[in-house]
Amino acid sequence: MKTIRILVTCFAVMIVFCCVVSAEVGVEIDGERIYFPTQAPEIINDRVYVPLREIFESLGAYVEWNSQTQSVVAYKRFNTVSMTLGKNEYYVNSETKTMDTPPMLVNDKTMIPVRAVSEALEAEVVWDSSSQTVLISRRSGEHKIQDVYLEFWQTADDGTVILSGRIAYPQIVDTDDAICTAFNEFMSEAAEQKYQSVLNDYAEVKDFYEESLNSGMYFTPYLIERKFDITYDTNNIISVLCYDSDFTGGAHPSSEYFSLTFDLSSGKSLELGDVFNSGEAYARTLAKSKFVQMIEAQPEMYYADALSCLDNSMSELGWYLSDKGITFYLNPYVIAPYARGIAEVTVGYSSEIKIY
Repeated sequence: MKTIRILVTCFAVMIVFCCVVSAEVGVEIDGERIYFPTQAPEIINDRVYVPLREIFESLGAYVEWNSQTQSVVAYKRFNTVSMTLGKNEYYVNSETKTMDTPPMLVNDKTMIPVRAVSEALEAEVVWDSSSQTVLISRRSGEHKIQDVYLEFWQTADDGTVILSGRIAYPQIVDTDDAICTAFNEFMSEAAEQKYQSVLNDYAEVKDFYEESLNSGMYFTPYLIERKFDITYDTNNIISVLCYDSDFTGGAHPSSEYFSLTFDLSSGKSLELGDVFNSGEAYARTLAKSKFVQMIEAQPEMYYADALSCLDNSMSELGWYLSDKGITFYLNPYVIAPYARGIAEVTVGYSSEIKIY
């Protein structure tokens, strides 16, 4: 069986006996009114509660609800947020946070404090008492970016899910000029290519599942995931950092970062030589010196031969723009073990950098 869905996403959580204030409460995200068709926002215990799934999805997150544990996990860019019905503690990535009032059920609808979920997804929240409206502002650049999700799964003949995946990619939705349209097509085609490459390997996964079943071995379903973040969106230049995580057995997933920087004025994909006045060779030399400093400062974090690995891996150097400067990175295993994660250094903007 094969199923594909394209989604743009959200969530909420519990029932406690508490004080519910009936008032017409509004929610706006980036100036746009959000409507909740099945359950209106409520003021409960002096906090604005909203339906969980709707608010998460309105903020661009992908939502998974676990009815057995009464918990929700929402994914947005490089953030993972998890909350449980009736519990004040929640998690953003590996960090524990606390709400002063927990998710709850209202009219059989899971509801959640709007401030907690918004701030967990790096949005700013302001309460306008005069209009009884929650004003949410997302971190953003020049363009309105929609998070799109390509979700898929494959099952064995007995119905067991043996492979599943979620590929996220950006789409610019506030302009339809030719260059932005080309950017959107490029990102959606890259997602489709990733999906097709997974399907090409599906037969092998199915065979391995059957072998595991026949031999009594436990089979862990394969999980394919692609995340992205818009790290820079200024002066019609946009940087996208992507992360692929493919679990196909073993102790941990294989992971890889890659990035793309586009000039949306010219439609050109930028190279290092387009960014540095002194050219690409200068940029790579600068990046290498920064990595050497980082390795020498904490040698225990890197391979014993990390410096020679660095010499041999400069062709694998990736980079992206952010508000802080240009970040250069090397993927896991290049100069350090997997547990070290991505190795990166940032060079602040200066007159040497053309876009500064």
